[in-house]
Amino acid sequence: MQLLKFISNKFKIPEGATLSCLFLLLCGMILGGEKKITSVQFMPAKVYQFQSPKYIGRDRVFLIEDENDTKIIHPQVDNNQIIINSLKNNTSDTISIKSNLFWEKYYYINKDSIFLINRHYGTIHLINSSNELIDSWQIPLVIDSVRYVIDITRQCDIVLKDSDLYLKVYGVKGKDYIYNFNIDMIYNLKSKKITKLFMNYPNTYSTTHNWSNSGSIFTRIIKSDDEIIYNFPAFEDIILYSLKNNSTKNIKLQNSKYIEEFPPPCFANNWKELGTEYIRTYWIDKPFYKQLIYDKYRNLFYRIVSHAQPLRDSLNNYNDNFTRNWSIMVFDDSFNYITEQFFQGRKYNPFYTFVAKEGLIIPFDDQYEKKNKGMMYQLFTIKTN
Repeated sequence: MQLLKFISNKFKIPEGATLSCLFLLLCGMILGGEKKITSVQFMPAKVYQFQSPKYIGRDRVFLIEDENDTKIIHPQVDNNQIIINSLKNNTSDTISIKSNLFWEKYYYINKDSIFLINRHYGTIHLINSSNELIDSWQIPLVIDSVRYVIDITRQCDIVLKDSDLYLKVYGVKGKDYIYNFNIDMIYNLKSKKITKLFMNYPNTYSTTHNWSNSGSIFTRIIKSDDEIIYNFPAFEDIILYSLKNNSTKNIKLQNSKYIEEFPPPCFANNWKELGTEYIRTYWIDKPFYKQLIYDKYRNLFYRIVSHAQPLRDSLNNYNDNFTRNWSIMVFDDSFNYITEQFFQGRKYNPFYTFVAKEGLIIPFDDQYEKKNKGMMYQLFTIKTN
């Protein structure tokens, strides 16, 4: 009442005005006072350094946050180890997997929940850090005469939401290529059944294309119980998928200022006819919209852009995905464009860009420096206006 009285006196509202009118005025003041973000800047801050691993290998790297610490997990599948780097305490811990179970990849949640996965046979085992078996599941991967494979990648990892396991998959049937089949699966751990097989590559992708690994690895953001957002590297739009309606909606985003020409589709009677050199070229020199990341702390979307580069360097050696420059495009939660910031190739690794409460955490890619100093992470604080 004191607040309403103050507003009434401040703005000289007639005595006959009702409380509801005053309440509506107050709401209008609050909503009108919301500040819209018009600029975002990533500022280099603290550097974290660990002795292990010495460099980023082929396996995925992912970040886990809780109220006590921020940890970056390095799965080392080749030697059956999980390296856990704690950013707060600057310490490392290693868990050794000593299981005789038949598995290829694993997904770490915590020391009591480690999933061992066989991508081709669909077997999943849940163990703890003491290598004790907790539970097992068998996912049927032959569906309507199509054989599916679980595809565990850096950009589109496994997601566990309540008892639902979200799995990226690809299908193969005869001569048909993976672009013709569903790409996402929900498997319920309680019912031990597939509850949904859904989503496809956009029409730009087809059996007559091969975008190589650069174009095929999509990312997804599970924004709500109903909505999933997909980013495809060789596709300029993003796609919203409704789990409830089984419908899709394309959203056109601002194009990157660093992409003058987006890679055109190349047609052939069969993608295998395109040849190794074609695939190598698309993998190395073409630009792509590599990844889409959601920042839940600031309600922002970050789209990682891989820039075009020459196929070979000045010494006539092939370049690769780690030599190219890249950038981060920033959008608000309504996908309005805000800015785009450049990052230098060879210095930072765009495949492992993590959102944390304190900012962005990006590993240094030190394989070209040959200093063997171990793993280093750069924290970028995020300045918004």
